[in-house]
Amino acid sequence: EIVERLRRLQGPRSVKAAAQIACLTALGDAGYLAAARALVRQGKSVLHEGLHDLGVRMGADQANFVLARTGEATAVCTTLLAQGFRVADCTPYGLPNHVRIAVRSPAQCQLLVEALGRVVPRA
Repeated sequence: EIVERLRRLQGPRSVKAAAQIACLTALGDAGYLAAARALVRQGKSVLHEGLHDLGVRMGADQANFVLARTGEATAVCTTLLAQGFRVADCTPYGLPNHVRIAVRSPAQCQLLVEALGRVVPRA
């Protein structure tokens, strides 16, 4: 009963034990870490260039995600989800015109940019 109560209080982005173990293992592997950082930089570059070309404004970032001003975030998220893309709606955080986009591989980021081009009105 206590565990069930705690699960209801737990946030949707809670980090599970297996993910924590995988993270610690990855952090101990310098080669993997360097490759992962390079992949994030490449993916982020694709996102930045593509979003810029679409006229989508982005916040400054230092993480493996991008905060993008896309217009009505809930509608954007719903439309993208129907196309197989999941981005986070920032409406609950007081940013109803922003989505949070996790950086993936450059190819995946390019596909998302193309999908956003069909969804977001050009500035």
